[in-house]
Amino acid sequence: MTTGAHVPGEREESAVGRTGTDAGAAVPRAGSRARKLGVRLLAVAVLAVVGYLGWQAYGHRVVSGLTAGSPEQPAAAPGPATAPAASAAALAALRERVDNQDREREQLRTALTALKTEFDRETSARQAAVPDSDTLAVMEVEHLLRLASQRLWEARSAASALALLERADTLLAPLTDPGLEPVRAALVADMTALKLAGSVDVEGLYLRLSALQTAIATLNPAPRPVSMPAADGVAPDAASAPVGFWSRLLGNAGAALRRFSAEHLRVRTLDAPPPALLSRAAEARLRQYLELLLSQAQLSVLERQQVIYRESLGRAVQLLDAHFGFDPRVPALRAELVGLQTEPVAMPLPDITSSRERVREYLARDQQSRAGAAPR
Repeated sequence: MTTGAHVPGEREESAVGRTGTDAGAAVPRAGSRARKLGVRLLAVAVLAVVGYLGWQAYGHRVVSGLTAGSPEQPAAAPGPATAPAASAAALAALRERVDNQDREREQLRTALTALKTEFDRETSARQAAVPDSDTLAVMEVEHLLRLASQRLWEARSAASALALLERADTLLAPLTDPGLEPVRAALVADMTALKLAGSVDVEGLYLRLSALQTAIATLNPAPRPVSMPAADGVAPDAASAPVGFWSRLLGNAGAALRRFSAEHLRVRTLDAPPPALLSRAAEARLRQYLELLLSQAQLSVLERQQVIYRESLGRAVQLLDAHFGFDPRVPALRAELVGLQTEPVAMPLPDITSSRERVREYLARDQQSRAGAAPR
């Protein structure tokens, strides 16, 4: 059969043709590889050149930034030959800048240390200057003693001064500082002197004089003397006169008047002539003068003026006897005025400055000790 047989000539032709085809395809494949390799080498070369130029530009930028502001630095970028020198200069400038920063940092650290030392010293001095609780108590005692002196010499009140000294002694009692022993000893001595000095009841005297002023304002002055008829009520020549209707009527009226007078009127016999009658204006002036005398006595009590006090009350007693002797309330008022005249209004006051001086000495020593303990 001819279909399954292979012809030798045809096999050779096909082999030769396949070989020629493969050889023609291998030639262009080798050329494409060479082109790719050349492109790669060119790309590598371009990248190398670009990287070198970029590195040079970066170095120039760094040097320009480090040496900015220097008029001696050239503006143009250094070439490849001057790159090591520029790097060395930049490094030297950088080191100098770091050294300057180190010196500034050291100066700041030194200044901060000095400020801290000064702050600590001021804090210690302030803490040393602040008094402790015992010193504060002694300072309060000194204030109380100053108030006691003012009360004693301005208001002349020994009771108020004694109360303030007792309060100061209460503050000193719990303190244990041995230096306070002279202070408390002087304080106790001043308290004893005030207790022995006595006191004047200023308020009581003032109120008693005010009550007398009110009572004197209601007194009645001396009345006019009234002449009484004879005891028999009939004239001596009337016995011989004839008695008629009208005579009996007049006699009965006189008898009735005598009985009325005996029941409702009182007749006194004066050893001295009766005082002159006062008009309403004179009576008003007399009352005002009496009130003025009692007001003057009140002021004398407040100011501890013994002489003026007694003279004012004595003059008031004289006016009562001269112009208000007929009022039944006058004897009681006169006795009250005389009793007030004998009351003392000025008492000798003791000296209580010793305790205050001891307190001042203690505070001065304490301040000196705290000033010496404070750091310099």
